[in-house]
Amino acid sequence: LVLGLLLLYSLLYMKYGRGYWETYVHNNSMNPYYLRSGRGEGNADIDEAEMSLPERFEYMYNLAASGQQSLDFIASIGEKIKNIAQWKNPFGSGLLAILMIGASLALYFIPIRYIILGWGINKFRKFGMDPHLIDNMEVEDFLSRIPSDPELELLKEPSRHQKRS
Repeated sequence: LVLGLLLLYSLLYMKYGRGYWETYVHNNSMNPYYLRSGRGEGNADIDEAEMSLPERFEYMYNLAASGQQSLDFIASIGEKIKNIAQWKNPFGSGLLAILMIGASLALYFIPIRYIILGWGINKFRKFGMDPHLIDNMEVEDFLSRIPSDPELELLKEPSRHQKRS
């Protein structure tokens, strides 16, 4: 049994593994893919020597913009969690409170071993029924419905006593 699994693993590795990818990349071009792209894991000295000054500025600008977008995304998630805790969205906070109460009751009455077993069976059942199923991310879907602080400012209604311009 072990020898059969080892042979199956080596067959799959030879067909789909690293050797197949390197052959594909080297047959398509004289250079590996990451050197053809100009922005990969290639030698940094070659990359900088080929870039002109405006290309360097554009590269640095894009790098800074992507870093700022990542930090904005992380801050947005933190603000959404804060807004859930402060009940800024009552429906979302109430739903989360009910789910947490239900989860605590389930953990109190049902052993964790059975909960994990049921979760695993459900996962494999879903993908066994439909192998091309795209699994949804429940936590991400829930957080996308909670507004962050800038979104709350946009949604805020103007007060009646505020001067109109």
